[in-house]
Amino acid sequence: MTSAKRQLLFVQGGGKGTHDEWDDKLVESLRRELGQDYEIRYPRMPNEEDPSYPPWKTTLEREIETLRDGAILVGHSVGGTILLKVLTEQSPARELGAIFLIAAPFVGDGGWPAEDLRFPPDLGTHLPEAVPIYFYHGLADETAPPAHAELYARAVPQASVHRLAGRDHQLDNDLREVAAAILSLEACRSEGSSQRRTDMKKPAKNTICLWYNGDAEEAARFYAETFPDSSVDAVHLAPGDFPSGKKGDVLTVEFTVLGVPCLGLNGGPAFKHNEAFSFQVATEDQAETDRYWNAIVGNGGEESACGWCKDKWGLSWQITPIALTQAITDPDPAVAKRAFDAMMEMRKIDVAAIEAARRG
Repeated sequence: MTSAKRQLLFVQGGGKGTHDEWDDKLVESLRRELGQDYEIRYPRMPNEEDPSYPPWKTTLEREIETLRDGAILVGHSVGGTILLKVLTEQSPARELGAIFLIAAPFVGDGGWPAEDLRFPPDLGTHLPEAVPIYFYHGLADETAPPAHAELYARAVPQASVHRLAGRDHQLDNDLREVAAAILSLEACRSEGSSQRRTDMKKPAKNTICLWYNGDAEEAARFYAETFPDSSVDAVHLAPGDFPSGKKGDVLTVEFTVLGVPCLGLNGGPAFKHNEAFSFQVATEDQAETDRYWNAIVGNGGEESACGWCKDKWGLSWQITPIALTQAITDPDPAVAKRAFDAMMEMRKIDVAAIEAARRG
């Protein structure tokens, strides 16, 4: 028997021509990336030129009611905002697979002022339990600026918030990151839905805890914007006063750097980062090497030697081209020595110079 396709409901944004001329490109991007195993529903929302909450809510409730358990909800722009608002008022009868909000404006203090869409206090506690929630915001978005991502990160601490460098309100009509997250969830689901939900609540067995002086959230957001497979996963406020802060301050930040789970702890000025710990990032070529190096050093960091640099928070990074690692571990001792000597004269690694030294 052929298994049913996984269902995905895509909720369009507002504005004249959005359904047929704008968000249809986002839907097509998802269809390309997800393939034929997914049934993507893309309803036309009422009066898209001037979205109104009551009719959009009625349409969404009707659409969600027709879905099977495990369906994924995706909302773009104000469609994402309205979807989130609907979910805070009543949990669907269906078991949801995940919720994805793309460039969704935040409504409330610091965001949009629309009173009919204002979220309740403690937004995260009003959303369906144990359902993965993802926010994606382009850092070049002028409609829902990156600051809205920060507001969501605080309001929905259980969510995974992704900031995409250089991307606009439509994410440049490219939802490959969203599709990759959906496919990753499906891989987990294949091991059993109940087990997946349990595992998502479990912390990693081994998490790197990094000490910051009140700026863990800023650091985590920089890493998420700079490196692939990186995200700010949760921001936790202190339930009471502590030595380096007060109740309500950011105490810890859960984040991921290149797939590695980390925890930023705002412990105060007592302890500083040093070279005894560093992240080593393997790069494919000179362009990738330059991109990471320039991002770190250009954001208040500093250069060191042999491919090492420090970010503005004092954390050390080794930006290490694969070509360098291969060269200095070459089985020919003379080749390895030439490459090693060349490296010792460098700050940022010059891939062409390493390869030339390897050749002799």
